[in-house]
Amino acid sequence: TVTGQSAAGFISVTPTPVTNPSSSTLNFPLGDTRANNTTIALNPDGSLSAVFKAVAGRHTHVILDVTGYFLNGGGESYFPPSPLRILDSRHGIGGMTAFQANMSMKIPVRSVFTIPSDASAITANLTVTGQTKPGYVSVTLDPDNAPTTSTINFPLGDNRANGLSIPIEMDGTVSAVYKAASGKADLIMDVTGYYSN
Repeated sequence: TVTGQSAAGFISVTPTPVTNPSSSTLNFPLGDTRANNTTIALNPDGSLSAVFKAVAGRHTHVILDVTGYFLNGGGESYFPPSPLRILDSRHGIGGMTAFQANMSMKIPVRSVFTIPSDASAITANLTVTGQTKPGYVSVTLDPDNAPTTSTINFPLGDNRANGLSIPIEMDGTVSAVYKAASGKADLIMDVTGYYSN
């Protein structure tokens, strides 16, 4: 997440320090708190690097929330089906209507479409639309009305998407909450892959 930037620009996260990276991890205008999901290899010393590319002398704050990690050898396999829309609150897909501010809701995942009953985690694309207040959405393992991290941040009137990776709760669900002063927002979630033995 980037916030408090004094100029528009981009952040590039890399395994080793790069002053002039060839790609960006997160692009943003001035004055917009914005988040993105990334999966990246670590430097051999266990670190990551980030650079803020903008007009010289400008600055920004960066927030990094680790949502998972990969270990060498073994583990589960990753299966990337064609995207599966398991939630669209505009049309009742997933059995839900618009998300009310500050009320976490469970989203069924396991055994939905071709996601197997033994899936342990998913990757997905989350889109927010129709929000009546600026805020953020946090997707969590368990229901949480006051999460400490965001999955996607957005202003009023901006359809915005972000990727995510999250484990699945024992009951086969993940949870999401729209954090704002009040109001409601529609969420769309397209599963792009899952982990399973």
